[in-house]
Amino acid sequence: MNLTAVAQTPKFPGRLAHALASGWQLAGIYKFISGAPFSVQTGTDQQLSGINHQRPNLVDPTHVYTGQTCGGCFYLNKSAFAAQPLGTVGNLGWNSVTGPAYWGIDLAVSRQFPIRGERHRIEVRADAFNLTNGYVPAFSGTNPPAQGGTGAPVSPAVPAFAALNSSQFGQILTAFPTRKIQFAFKYMF
Repeated sequence: MNLTAVAQTPKFPGRLAHALASGWQLAGIYKFISGAPFSVQTGTDQQLSGINHQRPNLVDPTHVYTGQTCGGCFYLNKSAFAAQPLGTVGNLGWNSVTGPAYWGIDLAVSRQFPIRGERHRIEVRADAFNLTNGYVPAFSGTNPPAQGGTGAPVSPAVPAFAALNSSQFGQILTAFPTRKIQFAFKYMF
């Protein structure tokens, strides 16, 4: 979900107030992305099919998530999953687990100053991305939600985050970029 708003300051009376406060534009974007679905996989060939992209058994459906999304925390509870017996298919549904959600606020402030009438203008602008500098959890092999992606795994190989046989299973070890601020000065003619 994206929620956007644009507001502009009114034209204030008085020369000083008009020069300092009139004509500023404020644009904001609130973005919320729910956790993207992905598949937990065994990382081994339990089905004896020659492929290691296989779903395990879900043994504790009430404790799949730990409730933690901090750096170094375990987002998934490894004991909720178990490798299926040899020669069988696991009971865990495909893409039945969701990654961490993300929310953020981007903000832009700008103003145009006319020079020599309306033909020439100078625009000053400041943009802030992830204004609140919130922690945006990521896991190996994902595309960043902060950059328009879904946060879902993108690699055809089993990411360590989703491979049951990995020591990094379910652990969030990375984060997407923190706050970024940029300034611009533009001359239009």
